[in-house]
Amino acid sequence: MFAPHAKGTLSASGVLGTGDASASIAFSDGLLGVSSLEAAALGGRVSGDASVRLYPEASIMQAHLTGESLRLEALPGLGGRLAGSLELDAELSGPLHAPNGQLWASARTVTLSGYSLGSASTQASLDGEGVSIQSFRLGGRKQGSLDVVGRVGFDQTLDLAVDLYNLPIESVVPTNPTAPSVRGRASLSGRIGGTMSAPIPQGELSLVDLVLRDASLGNGGLTLSVRPDGRIGFSGHLLGEKIELTG
Repeated sequence: MFAPHAKGTLSASGVLGTGDASASIAFSDGLLGVSSLEAAALGGRVSGDASVRLYPEASIMQAHLTGESLRLEALPGLGGRLAGSLELDAELSGPLHAPNGQLWASARTVTLSGYSLGSASTQASLDGEGVSIQSFRLGGRKQGSLDVVGRVGFDQTLDLAVDLYNLPIESVVPTNPTAPSVRGRASLSGRIGGTMSAPIPQGELSLVDLVLRDASLGNGGLTLSVRPDGRIGFSGHLLGEKIELTG
C-alpha cells in the first residue's frame, strides 16, 4: 500500500516581496500539516499553522493566520494613498474548493490621501458563495466615518448597506492634475447593489461646504435612484436650493 510520510523545514525568500518565511511541515496518511509558520510581510510579521487533508477528498481541517504590524502603505496597487498599521486574525476550514472562514482585523493611525481617519475595524465571514461583512468601520464622528455591512458574492454581485458620515471629499477623490479640484464634506445613507464591475448606488447624498476649483457651491443634496431602464438617475440641488440638478 502506498502510504508516504515526510517531515522537514521549509524556508523561502521574497514572501509578498518583503521578506523571508519559514515553516515546519509534516505529511502522513494524506494529511499535510504546517506549523510554526513565520514570515516577514508588508513591513510586519505573519504567523500561522494549518492542517490540510489531500485525499481521499481535499479539505482544510483547520488553518489559522495572524498578522501583526502590517503596513497598509505597502499594499500593492494603492500608490501609497492608504497608510496605517494593521492587525488581523483569520481562520479557515472546510472543502478546499469552497472553504468557510472568519476574519477579524483592525487598523490604527489610518490616513487616506494624507487625511487622518483614526482607526478602522472589520469582521467578515467566508462561505462557498461569497463574503459576508458583519461590520466595517473606518474613522469616527470627528474625522468622518464610513460604515459598511452586507455581502459580496464570488459571482461579483453586491448587496451592501453604506453609511458615510461627514467624510472629506478630497480624501477619496483620486488626485488628477488635469481635473478640477474639489473640496468639502459628504454624507451618504444608502445601498450599493449590482456587480463589482457595474455597481448601482441608491440613497441620499448630502454635501457641505462644497468647493469646485475655487468656486464655492455651498451645501447641497442628491437623491440617487435606479431608473426603469436600469440606469442610475439623480436629482437634487446646490447653493442651498438655488441650483437644481437632475440626470
